[in-house]
Amino acid sequence: DGFRMQSKIDGAWKSLYRFDQQEQFQPDYEVSNYYLSTFPGSPFLHSLMAGRADAGRRYALRNNQFSVHHLNGTTERRSLTSAAELRRTLEDPFGIRLPDTAELDAVLERFAREARTVIPAPRPATGQRIPRRENPAARAPTAAGRAGTETRHE
Repeated sequence: DGFRMQSKIDGAWKSLYRFDQQEQFQPDYEVSNYYLSTFPGSPFLHSLMAGRADAGRRYALRNNQFSVHHLNGTTERRSLTSAAELRRTLEDPFGIRLPDTAELDAVLERFAREARTVIPAPRPATGQRIPRRENPAARAPTAAGRAGTETRHE
């Protein structure tokens, strides 16, 4: 029993994640959070990510790649090539207030450089495996997903 959050992409329903109504406990979230924030292969240590649903669209940012997914199925994509562009994007469509510091600007500039240079994503060390365990936080019933998504009962 459970639910799947699905998005209709190019005429086909694709599952984004699944969840049920099983009660979750604080330690479940803490373990997942610790793992995702400390494991060397975690994308959360080496990537800039933001997502926000808005009326008729969903904004997505992955490093320096900004996308706007519209309800009608079209997607606008562009590379952000400066720290100033990344800052404006995080502040405007995402509504994130950023501190005005040189340290943050240096990090944003590093992500902006990726638009000009391909930097390979870090990989786990040889012999390290990423366990295929379900993240309890991913089962939480949220309204996340692309614009135009529907939640369908499994």
